[in-house]
Amino acid sequence: YCAVYSDVDICQKTPQLPALPQHKYFTIIESTDLMRETTHVMKVWYNYDANELRTEYYADDSIHVTFDQLNEDKRYLWIHPFNATDAITACEVYPYSHSISADSAQFAEEYISSGHLKTVADFWRFSADYNVTYLGNDFTVRNMPAHAYRTTADMRTNRSEIWMDSLFYFADANWSYYEGIETADIPLRVRYSGEYQTALLLNQTHTFDIEYEFVAFFSGDSAFDVQDMEFVFADWYAQCNVTAYCDVYGERSFCHDWRGPPMPSLPEQFSFTIELTHSAWNEKGEDMFTATYLVEEYYDYVNNMAHVVYHDGSSFDNDAVHELSRLNEYQKWIWVGADDDADSIRQCQLTESTDHFTGIDVFVSETNGHIASPQKWFRWNDGTNATTTPIWHGYTTVRGIPAQKWQSKWSEYDVVPSAPMQETYAIQLDTIVTFYWSNASWDIKGNNDWNAPIPISMTLNGMYTLYNQSSASGEYDVFWTTNSFVQDIAIIAFRAGAPNAAYLSIPQQYATECNTTAYCAQYPQNVACIEKVEEEDTTTIDDGDNQKPNVTLFVVLMVVLFVLGLIIGAVVDRCVVRRKGQHEFQQVTNVNDADGKL
Repeated sequence: YCAVYSDVDICQKTPQLPALPQHKYFTIIESTDLMRETTHVMKVWYNYDANELRTEYYADDSIHVTFDQLNEDKRYLWIHPFNATDAITACEVYPYSHSISADSAQFAEEYISSGHLKTVADFWRFSADYNVTYLGNDFTVRNMPAHAYRTTADMRTNRSEIWMDSLFYFADANWSYYEGIETADIPLRVRYSGEYQTALLLNQTHTFDIEYEFVAFFSGDSAFDVQDMEFVFADWYAQCNVTAYCDVYGERSFCHDWRGPPMPSLPEQFSFTIELTHSAWNEKGEDMFTATYLVEEYYDYVNNMAHVVYHDGSSFDNDAVHELSRLNEYQKWIWVGADDDADSIRQCQLTESTDHFTGIDVFVSETNGHIASPQKWFRWNDGTNATTTPIWHGYTTVRGIPAQKWQSKWSEYDVVPSAPMQETYAIQLDTIVTFYWSNASWDIKGNNDWNAPIPISMTLNGMYTLYNQSSASGEYDVFWTTNSFVQDIAIIAFRAGAPNAAYLSIPQQYATECNTTAYCAQYPQNVACIEKVEEEDTTTIDDGDNQKPNVTLFVVLMVVLFVLGLIIGAVVDRCVVRRKGQHEFQQVTNVNDADGKL
């Protein structure tokens, strides 16, 4: 063409390409999709040195905002109504790298290899690398004199192909446009048109034609205040779900600091029923133990009493294991079966509670000889027991109940001292715990005017390693097993307020069915010892390989773990290992062996 029309502008020597911003720019763009006949307004803050990018997209009556902090691999995405920036309707934080892949690298805002924001040349796809053709300087855009350039691109990935023809219009250098602050030529308009095919669209060819009008553009250090880009985190976090980001970068301070509303607190008196499902796998991935249990609890912190009922076996009532702690009277009752007129309880023991004991004795958590506070029992809002403060993770639903969730990480090693109903034991626990509470506005019937949220679910996902104490060294260095586990605890009936007194009273059949000898030797004037008919304790334990593990044995030799479900699961895991007689580290042949006790 130029051989014939050499005097035409396009055939003259192409002038130097326009200068693009190197560090910062802010722009307001009117984006028009000419194929769909729609127009939207966009705002863009670009900060190359800080490795940050913010975009606001105006859609009907809402504004969709993304803020990328690429040094942290972090993308904020939130939505708020037009002219109501504080009224967040949706918010999420997730790793920016999860939004891109090798196939989409050329369309990403960052260079995948370095994690850094692209230069403006690559961000706009305007440089000598993009087949630039100078079109002349006899154009006008919104009555401003302009010069134009054309670029072409054929972009291919494993899953898509795009052919794009782009037109860039820049204001003439002699046009006055905020000359005091500008560090780059002024873009006035860009038009991207072309065709694309993707595997997801069955390789059909689709066309696009989009025009961007730069109705305001500022570059250089004065282009904007860096605070204009930021997400107002402290004010808005209560609406923001950070689960996706913190699942990947949970060790970062962003995920450790207190954010959002704090977890609710439990009442000092309550009762509940939980459905607990525990699954565990050994180091080879083999199933160790999977089961679902029902557990009842009646908790009275004010009067220093608690009653836990663990249902196991074919009969809901007659195979239930009970622990009743009445610590003001130094009593700890253990029995199996229903305490009523129709049935007899069995294997009933009354022992003296340990003075000033701290830990979990069988099922009940204690602090200095007192029933532990509800927060400590559940490890909720109990900073001394949780490795990380629970972080608010947004709204969800549980069993159809509107709920909020918090998540914490536990990573602890503990040696628990012996108590009347347990051996000393050590455990290394590493798990992620998610807590679910009802929304405060949800009406939970039958809760004695308790208007605050109530717990409705709890999940644990992690690993624990169990250690026995060596009789030779006294150290807890006898490895037993390392198990990964998942545990779901559905709190299906929570009732705030003092439990019915009958649930915290001593067994009706104590006089004939319970062994109280040791206790009554210390407290002969206690009501449990007056008119007591002494009975010989006939509890036996059959260690036969084919018999179902005796639940009372589990209780009497219960190890102390952190959560009721772990207590149940780990003890049964240990019994299963012992009964199989298989473990690559240790073969237990005698249940009374100091280095291999159950």
